[in-house]
Amino acid sequence: MAEEPDERLFSAPVSWGDDGPTGPRRTGRKRTWIPVVAALIAVVAAAAGVGVVVWRSSPADPVAAPITSAVSTPTTSAVVLQPDCPVANGNVVRGNGIGGTETGPGAILGFQHAYYVARNGELARTFVAPEANVQAAEQIQAGIDSLARDTKHCVSIIPAGVDTYSVEVTEDHRDGSSTLYKQKVTTTVRDGRNLIAHIAVE
Repeated sequence: MAEEPDERLFSAPVSWGDDGPTGPRRTGRKRTWIPVVAALIAVVAAAAGVGVVVWRSSPADPVAAPITSAVSTPTTSAVVLQPDCPVANGNVVRGNGIGGTETGPGAILGFQHAYYVARNGELARTFVAPEANVQAAEQIQAGIDSLARDTKHCVSIIPAGVDTYSVEVTEDHRDGSSTLYKQKVTTTVRDGRNLIAHIAVE
């Protein structure tokens, strides 16, 4: 017959404190190791904190930069936009002027100037042929109104065939960022005026 387990093994109280004295207590020895250990823990914790700060602020770390930029958003007064848009006329046409309808590149410049500078959807549509695959003036105006007023632009136009051009439009925003749009634009002549006939995204 199996022996019954000794209930004292399960019911006897367990003390998590120091056992009672088993002999004479030595009162002359102090526990000097406690403050030493506490000091070491504090040093390790401080070093870990410094490590986190250095990791977050390290310019070489790809995660730190977005966190910093998200927190340190520049104000309008702290940023002065000076877009680099040197005027060029020749095989490559570059600029952000008012344009015109004397040439195909002039019509493209005129449309973009009406969009970004004049901020006038109806004016922009006057540089476009009636049947072109370009939105109506009201829809163009809605796009203009969604854009910050201090957005700058630069247009680069390169011939890509008969009355066809590779166009790059660069938007410069107040936060220093830029957006590039690449288009293939075809122009046509109507009543002696060069107008945009088709715009495709490249």
